[in-house]
Amino acid sequence: AKRTLGAAGFPLGTQSNEDDPEVPEGAVIRTDPAGGEQVPQNTPVNLVISAGPTQLAVPSEVIGMREIDARNLLGGPPYEFDVTGVAEESDTVAAGLVIRTQPAVGQLVDRGGDVTIIVSEGTAPLPVPDVRGLTEAAAISALAGFDVDVETTPLDPGDGNDGLVISQSLAPGSEAPEGTSITIEVGDAPEPTTTLAPTTTAAPATTTTAAPTTLAPTTLAPTTLAPTTLAPTTLPPTTLAGP
Repeated sequence: AKRTLGAAGFPLGTQSNEDDPEVPEGAVIRTDPAGGEQVPQNTPVNLVISAGPTQLAVPSEVIGMREIDARNLLGGPPYEFDVTGVAEESDTVAAGLVIRTQPAVGQLVDRGGDVTIIVSEGTAPLPVPDVRGLTEAAAISALAGFDVDVETTPLDPGDGNDGLVISQSLAPGSEAPEGTSITIEVGDAPEPTTTLAPTTTAAPATTTTAAPTTLAPTTLAPTTLAPTTLAPTTLPPTTLAGP
């Protein structure tokens, strides 16, 4: 426009911007004096330049951008939005990146209007459980999500805390990001020593051999049996009956 006016012998006057949904940004909307109007040569010509549409769609490119890059894009031309950042926990979007916008991408917003970007601050912190008094295996299971380091603490023989967690580096009930290192101390008591009483060896038993015993011979007196006389028995005659 400047070259055209200069070639026609008209100096450039003032320039102003005006929103226009139809004329592309940077293009001339109109002139003053208007085009085609007869004016003396060397009359200054004022230009009204299009600033683009009054409302602009929130661009989708901001999703996944670093916060500073998103602010530069949305706050610069042609949008010139007033940008506010809000932090939000996210298990899927890395810390420092834009999760979404309000209004959502694609929605029309007045030039210079308010746009909020929701920025990830990473995963939510994990609560730290109280693992004191648990076995090493049970404590490690309860601390899933943390980087657990196990140290042992010597105890006296027979101490009841043998094999149990006696302290932890992160306070129970506090919160820490996933993957935070935590140290647990597990008691280690040696086995108690058993002292055996001395053993006394009994003297071997004395074996006594009895002298053989000789039995005196016994003589039995002869016995004479008296003779026994049986009395004769006379049977009475038997008469047979005739036919």
